[in-house]
Amino acid sequence: MSLIDNLINKYFDNDIEVILDLDQVVFRCEDACERLAPIVYLAQDSSEYQVLAIGKVPESSEKFIRINLFDGKGLNSENFDKAVALESFFHFGLSKLNGRRDFFRPRVKLVFGDRISRIFGGYEKMVLMRIVGNAGAREVVFSPTPQVG
Repeated sequence: MSLIDNLINKYFDNDIEVILDLDQVVFRCEDACERLAPIVYLAQDSSEYQVLAIGKVPESSEKFIRINLFDGKGLNSENFDKAVALESFFHFGLSKLNGRRDFFRPRVKLVFGDRISRIFGGYEKMVLMRIVGNAGAREVVFSPTPQVG
C-alpha cells in the first residue's frame, strides 16, 4: 500500500461488519445499523436484470420475482443469476452505511455460522469474497463465529 492509501485509510476508514443469517443480514458501522431480509425482488417482465426492491416487498404494482438468497435452492428462472442478485444485495447494504463516503471503499468483516456454510457447500469464503468485493468492499475478512446483537 502506498503512503496515500495508508493516510486515506487512517482518516477515512469505514469498517463495516456484516452478520449473515438465513432470516436476516445485519450491516453495522460504528453506531449505524441496517437490518435486511436476505431477499431481492426483480422485475418479472423486464428483459434485463432490474432490481425493484431489497429486503422488503416492492411498493409498485409491477409483477416481480422474489429471490430468497439463502434458501439453498437454485433460481427458477434462466434469465437471472442468483450471484448477481446477492451482489446487488450487498451493494445496497454497504451503500446504506457507507453513505457519502462512497468514494472510499469499506473494509468488510463477514460474520456467519454453520447455517450459511451449509448453503454454500464449503465454498462460502471464495464466493462471498468475490461477491462482496464486486459490491464495493476494499477488503473482506471472515469471522466464522456469529456475534449476538
